[in-house]
Amino acid sequence: MQTLMLSCRKAAELTERQSFAPLPAVQGFQLWMHTRICAGCQAYQRQSKRIDLLLEQRGTETALRPTGPMEERIIAAISCKN
Repeated sequence: MQTLMLSCRKAAELTERQSFAPLPAVQGFQLWMHTRICAGCQAYQRQSKRIDLLLEQRGTETALRPTGPMEERIIAAISCKN
């Protein structure tokens, strides 16, 4: 029974992996079983699916913006802290 139970960290990893490709049967069952008893991981799955959907919609609706200025601000902020 212990081998069927997942940690929340592993469940989150499988949730993300599942969005790219089907999981093997055992891992799919483990994830299904874990999310039946873990409200936190159920919420994580819903949020992950929602984020994926929003990113897909964004990709089809708008062109990507240049990230150069944002990258420069991030690098400057990191450099100031060091």
